[in-house]
Amino acid sequence: MPIRQEKTELSLIFVNFRSVKLLSEALRSVSSYVFSGRVEVIVVNNDVTEAEAIRDLSKTFPLKLVMLPENNGFGQASNKGADVAVGDILGFLNPDTVLIDGSLEKINQYFKTHPDVGVIGAALVTDDGRPEPWSFGMTQTLFSLFQNKLCRFPRPVADRGERFRVEWVSGAAMFVRTDLFRRVHGFDEEFFLYFEDMDLCERARQAGASVTYMQDIVFRHHGGATQSSRPDQKRRYYVSQDRYFAKHRPKWEGRAVTLFRGFFNA
Repeated sequence: MPIRQEKTELSLIFVNFRSVKLLSEALRSVSSYVFSGRVEVIVVNNDVTEAEAIRDLSKTFPLKLVMLPENNGFGQASNKGADVAVGDILGFLNPDTVLIDGSLEKINQYFKTHPDVGVIGAALVTDDGRPEPWSFGMTQTLFSLFQNKLCRFPRPVADRGERFRVEWVSGAAMFVRTDLFRRVHGFDEEFFLYFEDMDLCERARQAGASVTYMQDIVFRHHGGATQSSRPDQKRRYYVSQDRYFAKHRPKWEGRAVTLFRGFFNA
């Protein structure tokens, strides 16, 4: 289908890896915005085995396709999508997310009325409708890891209002001002998977922008659809956690996290 090239308000970027069937449902959930002409969709394909299926999908849905020859991680693929985006706002959505409540127009309006806000995270719920844990939070530190492990503090959501400031939001449903994203040089591609969202939010805040979590925009998140194995998932998580602590925390904290890793993940 023909692709709009002129300026749009919002560019939705999906990175596909082993998710083409789920991607179809995700696209249907935002189709009314896309066909209105105010939103463009960019699909970055990280899976050569699904290239033909992705091309077939583009015959019935207006997509910009970025076909990559190999999977070098979420951050790199997202940056490739942002390179061809023409929207004032970049929306990074996992292909296993489905918009179930709220309007994407609220995001655009919130950015317009809150010039200090640089990043917005939408609410994520599991398949059975429960709030997804770890979809937003404060900066990860050695203390916060101990706190989460020892105290098991509940994550307050409903009593904080529909919209509130946080320090990071999940990259599964993250919206960023395009000019800010480019100013901070996008995602750090050294993060193959995990922590690239925390890192981006940290750098956005360092650049003077704030991060907001919006509970009135809700996506159902299937979660874990692209993971090959639990050991591989844990390995990649630890590698990214080490990089995050090396970039943003004192050296002694990073060493302590490595030392106590078995305790934190027991």
